[in-house]
Parts: sequence; structure tokens; C-alpha cells
Amino acid sequence: MRKNIALYCLFTLISNLLSYQSVYAQYVTLFVTDAKSSERLSNATVKTFNNQTFITNNEGKVTLCQQHIAKRKILCILSHVGYKTMNIKWMDFKRDTTLYIGMEPEALALPNATVTSSREKSIKINPMVSSYMGSKDFIGISSSGTSVLNQIPGVNIRENGGVGSELNFSVAGMTGKQICVFLDDIPFEYYGTGASLASLSANQLSGIEVYKGIIPTKLATDALGGAINFISKYPDGKPVDFNLSYSLGSFHTHRVHGGISFNELPLFYVEGDFNHIQSKNNYTIDADVLSKNGTFTNDRVELFHNAFRNTSGKMTLGLKQKNIADKLELIAFFNKGRREIQNDALARQPYGGVELQGKTLGSLLTYKKHFGSKFNLSAYGMYSSSTTHVLDTTALVYNWRGEILCPSAGDGEISNIGTNAHFYQKHIVGQETFKWFVNPQWTLTQTFHLSYQDKRGVDNWEERHYGKEVDDKVKKFERAFITFECNYTHPNSRLKASSAMKVYHFTAKGDIKSNGEYTPVENHKNGIGYNAGMTYIPKENLVFKFSYEHAIRLPNADELFGDNIYISPNLNLKPEQSDNVNVSFIFANKSLKWETTCFYRQLSNIIWQKPGLITLTSMNLSNSRVWGLDMGFSYHILPELEIRANGTYQDIRNIGTKYESAEYNNLRIPNIPYLFGNIDCVFQKKMGRIFHQPFSVKTFLSNRYVHQFFLYWDNKGDKSSKNIIPTQFISNLGIQIIQDHLTLGVECNNIFNRPNFDNFRIQKPGRAFSTSITYLF
Repeated sequence: MRKNIALYCLFTLISNLLSYQSVYAQYVTLFVTDAKSSERLSNATVKTFNNQTFITNNEGKVTLCQQHIAKRKILCILSHVGYKTMNIKWMDFKRDTTLYIGMEPEALALPNATVTSSREKSIKINPMVSSYMGSKDFIGISSSGTSVLNQIPGVNIRENGGVGSELNFSVAGMTGKQICVFLDDIPFEYYGTGASLASLSANQLSGIEVYKGIIPTKLATDALGGAINFISKYPDGKPVDFNLSYSLGSFHTHRVHGGISFNELPLFYVEGDFNHIQSKNNYTIDADVLSKNGTFTNDRVELFHNAFRNTSGKMTLGLKQKNIADKLELIAFFNKGRREIQNDALARQPYGGVELQGKTLGSLLTYKKHFGSKFNLSAYGMYSSSTTHVLDTTALVYNWRGEILCPSAGDGEISNIGTNAHFYQKHIVGQETFKWFVNPQWTLTQTFHLSYQDKRGVDNWEERHYGKEVDDKVKKFERAFITFECNYTHPNSRLKASSAMKVYHFTAKGDIKSNGEYTPVENHKNGIGYNAGMTYIPKENLVFKFSYEHAIRLPNADELFGDNIYISPNLNLKPEQSDNVNVSFIFANKSLKWETTCFYRQLSNIIWQKPGLITLTSMNLSNSRVWGLDMGFSYHILPELEIRANGTYQDIRNIGTKYESAEYNNLRIPNIPYLFGNIDCVFQKKMGRIFHQPFSVKTFLSNRYVHQFFLYWDNKGDKSSKNIIPTQFISNLGIQIIQDHLTLGVECNNIFNRPNFDNFRIQKPGRAFSTSITYLF
């Protein structure tokens, strides 16, 4: 009898266990992502009811088996540095289940702690040679977002004057259009002619990514050897989020940035963002002033026709229903700007009436969705319409004091004909990226990018010369890229490798105008690029990287069709090609971070802008060779005191014979800096309380050095009297008082008032002051 009872109890127990296993899940798999960007988060901590701790892998994945699943109010606790801790609630899991958990970023104010964000760590360990600077490392928050780029090793920015002037980027031996600039993973040029990087405030950025060679698949573009990606700040998930900043500076400079978001509406969240910047740019320069009697006098004069103004804004409507999409946003944006043109490209002749105006309206639709644990789809579609107004109808000759000397020989200042042209431009862009997580080691990615651009214009001013209004014919520019990428991660995560292939195509159709008559020109090109990279992490604080790439860059619209002011059209340009090798070494611990990159590039058909009497002309050189080295470090002498320094040397030489004659073979390509660097000192300390609120003080001193370089080829003319861009050593000083909701700042740029040039004869402002206030609600 007892035996039967024992057998019955055993049978009942086994039956109950089998029944339990059939009702409840054997496994629950969690994929942890950033709630805003949908990027998967590695190294997130998952703590279960029985105090077992698990860490998400490089895919943001962790699997809980049956022994860690219990029918309790809380399934597990999820935490990650830089994100809000989450309690994951219990659900009746009837079968094996996969959950996608989006973690909300948390605003951190840890001046004496080193915090590595998920994005920064991803940049550090991926096989692409790259750098990342978070907003906590920015120096000078009342400046534009672009000004902080000089703090990154291998990066140099050349400004063509004051606030709002044209910018030229250099990254690890590549320069100008060879570098593609992005805003939140979308090429900035797609935002239209009304957009300006000058309006991009450092306050609105969470960080900046710089790629020195291979660029990631998500940035589907034809950059020849690098890219810069500005990352906007996202609201921190509060029911209502509001921020406002204002900056007042020398030369009548004003900057305003505001943002607001509503995150607790039933089905949607709404975000708004606004930027405005304006400046008279009426700083003083040294100039040879022509008087009415025909004599020249060297004098300090104030620029009189150099003002800049730009206003931009966007409104975002996002869907909260995660079963439809992890991220679905509709964004409407506008940009409007006006820039007075003070002088010609080489500052030989001042202007008093030339203006460039632009405005853009557009919309952007973005979509991201995980399909199970294996597939990820992201896509965006964009449309923008821009109008550019080029005004040159002042038939007068000015000197550098703004005095009218006499009527001009023609009807304009730039040219005898003059212009009152309106150019109309459209961008239609689409991109999709499909990612397949084959297993924990292998990931396959495919991206397709298609863009269409057309441009036409009307110039009623030319009726005075040709007897009719000249209707500029439509110029069309189409580009298509398709990319296939394969990524491998070793099971111990110490070795990572990637390989990709890109297929390019572009078509350019247009007409070259001469004396009111048009000649049709058409250009078609195809190409294939490919790359491979590897990361080896022997220790947690030590990273080695190697990459090779055969890259292709297609000529852009300005190079082909001109920019209506400084650059003449040339529709016969060929795509640039380059073979790039990058080797990088990174060491980091709590007090020291060291980064060194060696690079070599072999370029063909390089597009170079040849200076002319009035304008620049884009043309192909045959070949060039680039090699160089950049290094940078940051060291915390004390928890409150940090020293940063970086330096770059790059040797860029023409090694072909197609440019005019063989006499330029093996000469350094002119008008490009080859030696530059920074040294900065930052002090930040918690000081006490103001109005019962804790605050900290941050002071900084930054110094920028750029060695002199020639405007023209080395072997032309006497070196003692050659045209040069002189050596620059500019120092900036600032202080900030920082509270949780309020930041006050004062800065002085070029504190020693030294002559400041990035381009030949184009002087930048001398000593300038600015003050800023930022409020967060």
C-alpha cells in the first residue's frame, strides 16, 4: 500500500512538473536597445529574482532559462551606465518568448568620473578607425558644433571668414568634399541650400563621430576616406522636456536654440527644435585701401558687407506603438539664411552689394523595426525643396572702407553682366538597411541608397544683355549605392572583423552656359569599392585596429554645376578613387587615454580647386599620394584637472603628370595644411551651492596651432616672396558655472588678438568675447 502511495505521489509530481513546463516558458530572451536610437546595448546588467546576474552580449542579447523565471511581480531588474534602471514586469509566458526592451538615456553630471557611453564604446571597438567625442568633453558650449571638431586628432577645419562662412574639413589626409558630413546619419547636403552648419549649436549635440577611412554601412555615401556625423540630443523621457539657450558675442553675434518635447501623449510623442544665429561680422582686418586718387594705403578697416543670418527649425511626430515599429517618426523642417559676400575668393576686391540667400522646406520619414531576434530593418525617405537667390546688381566699385570710388564698367561687381538669379533645387532621397543576425558571431547587412537632385534657375537681369530673360535649363544629378557587409565577432569578443563591397552609379545631365547660349553635357559613371577591417582587443584597455579600403567618391553638384559664386562649373569631372590603409592604436584607463593613427592613401583623379582671377575651377589631377600620422591623448593630472593634446602631420603630393606639365610631379599639393595640433587644459570642480542648488565650475584654455603652407606649387616663384597662409597659434579662454538646470558661460576667443587666417588673404576675427546661458526644464 505504501509502495502504491509512493508511486502515486511520484507520478503526480512528475505530471505537475510536465504540466508546469508546458504552461510556462522554458526560455525568455531579452534584446536590450537604446529607446531613442534603437541601437542594441551591450554590457547591460540583468538581475533576476534569485539574485543571479547576467550581462548582455555585443548584440544586446541575454537569455534567461526556466530556473531564473518565476511568477513574481518583477521578472528582472535591468541597468546600464548612462541609462535609467528598469523593472521588467512579469507576464504569463506561455511559450519561449523574445522581448525587446528600450532603455531611456539618463542625464549624467559626473564631472570627476569617466563614463563610456554605449555609442562611444561601439565606436571604440568596431573595426573602423574612428573617434568619438561626447558633449561632456566639448570645450566652449557657446560656440557652434563644428568648432569643437578641432579637438579631435586628425581633424582640421578651415573657415572662409567669420560666423556663417564656408567650411572646409580635413580628416586624416582627406579634405574638402572627400569628407562627407552627416546630421543624425543623414548627409547634411540633403537639408538644402538654406541649411548651415553654423546654426548647429554645441548645446543641441550629444556627440560627434569621426571616421578616418572606412565608414559604416548606415552612412551610405561615397566619401573617399572619412566622414563626420553630428549626433543630436534626444529628450530624456520626462513628460515634458524643455531647453533654451542664448549666446551674445562680439561683432553683434546672437545665437538662440530652443527645444521642447511632449512624451506622455496617448499614441504619439511630439518634439520641436529651433535655431537662430545672426552676426554682422564687422571685425577689423588689415587691407590695402584704394583711394579716389588712385593711391593705396595700408590700414585697419572694419568689414562693412559681411553679415550672416540663419534660422532653422523642425517638428517631429513619433509613434509609440512598438508593435508597429520600434521607431516611426515624421519630421518637417525648414531653413532660411542670408549671407553678404564681402570679397572675391582671394580677397583682392571688396564688394558692397553681393548677397547669397537660401531657403529650404522639407520632410523626413524614418522607420526602424526588429523582426524577432534575427532581423532588423531601418529606412528613411526625404524630400526637400530649396530656393537660392544670388544678387549682384550693384554697378559700383567699393574700397575696403566701404567708400564708393566710381561706377563699375558693367552691371555687377563679380562680373560685368551682373546677376539677379533664382535657383530652384529639389532633393528626393531614399535609403533602406537590412540587418540579419545569423548567430552571435556573424551579422550580414545590406544597404541601398538612391538620391535624385535637379536644379534650374531664372535670371531676369540678363535680359539687359541678351534681349530676353535667360531661363537656365534643368540640371539633373542622380546617385545610387548598394552595399553588402559581413561582420564577425569571435566568441571571446577580443577579435572583430568586417568586410564590405559597394557598387556606385551616378548620372549628371546639364548645360554649360556661355554668352547666353547653352551646350548640353552628360556624364555617366559606375564603380565598385570594397573594404576590410579588423579589431584586436588583447586587454580591456588596449585596442588595435587595421583597415584597408578601395574607395570611390562621385563629383557632387557644386563641383559639377558650380556654386553660383566662387566655383565655376565643370561637368566633365571624373570620380575620385583611393586605396586607403589605416592602422590605429588606443589605450585607455581611468586617468589616461592615448590614441594614434597611421594612414596611407593612394589617390587617382583627385578633384582639386584651381584658383583663378575671380573664381575657382574644379579639375582632376592625375594621381596623388598621402601618408601621415595623428595622435592625441588626454590625462587627468587630478580628478578635477585634465590635459588634452593632439597633433597631425600629413604629406599630400602630386605623383602624376596630367596637370599642366611634369614639373609638378612629386610636389606637395598646395593650399592644404600639413601640420597642425591642439593643446587644451580643462578644470572642473564641484564648488558648493548657489540659491540652495549645488553647482560646479568649469574653466578651459585651448590653443590651436597650424603651420604655414603655400598657396601655389612649391617650385613656382621665389620662396622668400611666395604667397603663403601664415602660421597660426590661437588661444581661447572660458569659464562656465554649471547647475542641474542652468549653465552660465563666458568665453574669449583669440585672447592675444593675433592675425588669424585659414585661407589666403581671408582674415578671421581677432579677439572676440561671448557669453551664454542655457536653461533645462
